Amino acid sequence: MSRASDFMGLRITILIVLAVILSAIQFIYGLFFATPVFGTPTVAAGIIFLLIFGIIHSILLKGWFHTLIFVVFSFVISFLTEWLGVNYGLWFGSYNYTNALGPMAYGVPFLIIVCWEGIIYPSHVLVDWLAGLDKKGYDFGPLGSVIVAFLAATATALFTTVWDLMTDPMAVHLRWWIWHQGGAYFKDLHGGVPLSNYFGWFSAVFVISFTYRAVFARKARYKQPIENLSLFLVSFYTLWFFAVAGTLLALGITLPIFIGAFTMGPIIVLAWVKFFASRL
Repeated sequence: MSRASDFMGLRITILIVLAVILSAIQFIYGLFFATPVFGTPTVAAGIIFLLIFGIIHSILLKGWFHTLIFVVFSFVISFLTEWLGVNYGLWFGSYNYTNALGPMAYGVPFLIIVCWEGIIYPSHVLVDWLAGLDKKGYDFGPLGSVIVAFLAATATALFTTVWDLMTDPMAVHLRWWIWHQGGAYFKDLHGGVPLSNYFGWFSAVFVISFTYRAVFARKARYKQPIENLSLFLVSFYTLWFFAVAGTLLALGITLPIFIGAFTMGPIIVLAWVKFFASRL
């Protein structure tokens, strides 16, 4: 890694670690005292900055070409699935976005597409790091490559879906979007969330992750070991938990936090254990 890349990686890592510390402090403070709920402009700014940091991290690990492929492909699939959901009630279920998230295209807020990228990327690379795929690549022969891509994509989709188990109750309560027929999950929050939402989220992320691994990056190798920038990656995923948990706490909705602790929690613990174990 060049000195300039090393310096850039250090800077974005420090910023993400600071963000985790601040969000954890906010969460702990919220356990004892009332805290305000951040407005949409603050949330939007945070998501955009995380996207920028994630792209820089990807460039340092994968290079410009594969970063561009991953970003563009995930943007296209995420927008397409959201468009199908908003306009035709397909994939996720029947719902619509309110004006709370800002400018839209065909009923889909731009901020939502940015958010997709911000959670899929760390989940995708975290799986590669935990499985050692940054060293082995995705080329295991014709059949082996498909199997590896399938298993890794399944894990990536799971890592992102458990995050949405926390996020969707929060978003519904804040009226960021409205489910037309409600659903069985947290039915007391404006009618609840349909289970089809989680099937749609899992399947969409699976398509993005599987296609990238099996088609676009089968013979690709990381430019450097993920271990070199693993603190950023582990902190990035941890930050999503504390950011959402802090907002839920401020809203007085605590059950999704416990759900997140038992779903995202084991992933976060496993990642931190590997991070510290690799330095012993």
